Amino acid sequence: MLPGVESGAWQLKGTIEGLREAKLDRAIRVIEWGVRPFGSLSNLTDYQSNQQRAKNIADLIGEYRGHYPDGPVTLIGYSGGGGLAVWVAESLPEDLMLD
Repeated sequence: MLPGVESGAWQLKGTIEGLREAKLDRAIRVIEWGVRPFGSLSNLTDYQSNQQRAKNIADLIGEYRGHYPDGPVTLIGYSGGGGLAVWVAESLPEDLMLD
């Protein structure tokens, strides 16, 4: 899960609670990204850093998949984290599919 441009895990607290209440039986990881605190503008406009962050997160997903080859991987991005999630998906190897 990738929070919005303020990049705080607190932004996804309600989402995580809702997933747990729905009996989702999966590991949930929030990846805070960008400049904190007060990094909204730079987190929205620093294309080069965001592309590198996306590659790094894609590498983390690849590493996870290496340990759990049959485990599902769902990528959720909130607000500005949604844009980063798209870049992460684009950075994944072609044979690594998301749910």
